[in-house]
Amino acid sequence: MSQIFLFSGSNRFALFEEKKRWVGNFTKKHGEENLLTVDAKGLTMHDLLNEVSVAPFIASNRLVVVDGPMKCKKEEAQNLSKQIHPQV
Repeated sequence: MSQIFLFSGSNRFALFEEKKRWVGNFTKKHGEENLLTVDAKGLTMHDLLNEVSVAPFIASNRLVVVDGPMKCKKEEAQNLSKQIHPQV
């Protein structure tokens, strides 16, 4: 089952630390080759869907981190969870 987690708030330090904790724990368990970090600036929904539809490489899961808020239509955001690979 695909999972989407949204971290937001005004405390940038706490957000940075939480992201660092997630990424660190994930890479220990699944390896860096299954981690992708992309900048939300200029990222289109099409580009994001291409990334999240890819299966993990020799692991059970894959983590895609989008840095920053991404602009998209409401319908695109609602369809995102339907199009994510089950192990991403």
